[in-house]
Amino acid sequence: MGILLKFSKKEKYFLALDIGTEAIKSLVFKRRDEKIVILRSSLQYLEPFGIFESRFFEEDLIKKTISQTIEEVKFQTNFKGKAKYTVLSLPANILKSQIYFKSLKRENSKEKIQEREAESITSNIVALAKKEISQEFAKKIGILAKDINFLNISILEIKIDGFEVSQLLGFSGQNLDFRLLSTFLLRYDLKKVEKIIQDLNLEILKITDPAGNLISALLDKTLSGVFLDVGGKISKIIIIKDGKIQGISALSGGGEDFSQALSQHLGISKAEAEDLKLRYSKKNLSEEVRKRIKEIFFPTASIWFNNLQFSLKEAQKDKELFPSTIFLFGGGSLLPEIQEILREGDWKELPFFKKPEVKFLLPKDLKNFEDKTQILTSAQNIPSLLICYEKSEIF
Repeated sequence: MGILLKFSKKEKYFLALDIGTEAIKSLVFKRRDEKIVILRSSLQYLEPFGIFESRFFEEDLIKKTISQTIEEVKFQTNFKGKAKYTVLSLPANILKSQIYFKSLKRENSKEKIQEREAESITSNIVALAKKEISQEFAKKIGILAKDINFLNISILEIKIDGFEVSQLLGFSGQNLDFRLLSTFLLRYDLKKVEKIIQDLNLEILKITDPAGNLISALLDKTLSGVFLDVGGKISKIIIIKDGKIQGISALSGGGEDFSQALSQHLGISKAEAEDLKLRYSKKNLSEEVRKRIKEIFFPTASIWFNNLQFSLKEAQKDKELFPSTIFLFGGGSLLPEIQEILREGDWKELPFFKKPEVKFLLPKDLKNFEDKTQILTSAQNIPSLLICYEKSEIF
């Protein structure tokens, strides 16, 4: 049994819940000045697979698995409910993030923008973004626009007559270009999540997309790259140039597809297939068995790579080149086949200046955090850690 931590009554402790399609990971953390201190962590796999096939995910199973992770960290830390406030993330097929571009023209272009006009422009841009994003998404999946709930919409970049500015106030010009990041989900799903957390006697502080916290978490603020978060059923693409998010998209496919391939080819249960996949990733199998699994995994990796290329083509804006470094993280990134196909695959159809270099994004690449557990060293831990970088007045 681990050493129990004694908590001061004055300190606030938070629970980060990374709810994925394959597993739920939790962290107990606190803020000490600008530093994030990780106290304990837990991981529980979901059974059965496939509960996030649609938005109607199984409430009882999610609740049970979250409860198991909480009980584990309670046992480890003796926190006795002090980590009441919860910051959580949801799968990319439930919680959507989208980069939105919008341009406006000013009639009085020679006059400097005053506070009242700046506020009016900002509110109009946000309202337009919500309207157009909700209409587009509603049409795509066949629902009403009013059924979409926006959790956050923020302005990432402003340009006036082609020049980037930090704010509107005090500048003159005619052509205003905005780049925004929106995060939203269906109201039905939000109510489900709120009920699950409430039933567990917790309080939602924020629902966040870890991808949106990448910039604030990275040590290198000018970093450029294609960041790939390979999850269970969904993989997410985040394109960053010079420390700025340029695009976010998701593609179907991840680590669970490889487990299913093993289950089908070897005639074993999905739980057994998951265990075999994990042992394969850790190189804990004989060379003969590894060779057989590699043969089974090859077609699945090829399909995933083709889907990735298609998604990148769709994400390309204005014929710009992609950064020539791919940063891998998430549980599925540990599969050798994912790493190999990215390094050896054919990239000629995509606008890379040179064949991309593949690296792991590791916890050591994040700033201002202290790991009391001393076990958060893997690329698998990145999504959970990014949740802790969410900004809140309570922190």
